[in-house]
Amino acid sequence: MVLLLFATTFVWSGGEYLDSAQIFRLTVAPGYRVRTGTEKRSDSMIPVCHSDSVVCFEYPPHRFAGTTFVSASAEITLLGARTEKACIDPGQDVISEDEHALYHLDSSQPTRVIDGVKFRHTLDGAAAMSSDVEFNRYRGFDKGKCFELATVVTYANIAAYDPGQIKEFTSKDKATVTRELIRIIDSFQVPNTRQ
Repeated sequence: MVLLLFATTFVWSGGEYLDSAQIFRLTVAPGYRVRTGTEKRSDSMIPVCHSDSVVCFEYPPHRFAGTTFVSASAEITLLGARTEKACIDPGQDVISEDEHALYHLDSSQPTRVIDGVKFRHTLDGAAAMSSDVEFNRYRGFDKGKCFELATVVTYANIAAYDPGQIKEFTSKDKATVTRELIRIIDSFQVPNTRQ
C-alpha cells in the first residue's frame, strides 16, 4: 500500500473559493496563501495551518513586516461528528465555561450565525518560545456535516527583542488581522446539493 501525502500552496488572487469536493465556498481577499492537502507547512515556528483541515488561508505576511507579527490564518476543517449535538457540544472535557480553561466558551459571544447556521464560538490560546497564539473556533452543523471554522493569530513577545530592534504587533494590529480573518469565516456557505 502506498500512502501519498500531498500539499498544494498558491497565492490567492481574490474572490470566491470553492473547495475541490464542492462541499463549501467562501470569499477570500487577494494575497492570502492557500494551503490544501495533508502536509501544510507555513513559515511560522508555531503552525497556523493544520494537517486535518480541508483548506487554510494564511494571512499575507508582508502586511506587518518589521513587527513581532508571526503568522495568521483562517481554516476550515470537516469533523467526523454525525449529529448537531456531537458537533457543537463534544463534552465538558473539551469545551469549558471556565474562562481560564484552555478551550472555553467565549462568554461575550458564545454563538455566531453564519449563513443562517448557528456556530458555537470557543477561544483558546497558548504561549511558547516567547510567542503567543490565539484561536477562535466556530463549530456548526449544516446539511449533515460538522464544520470547524477557525482563526489563528501568532505573534512574538516584544520583550524577547532588544529595544528598538523591531516594532510591536499591537492589540490594535491583532484586532485588525482577526477582523479580516472573521470576514472570511463569515462568508462561509454550504451550497445546496442536487437531489
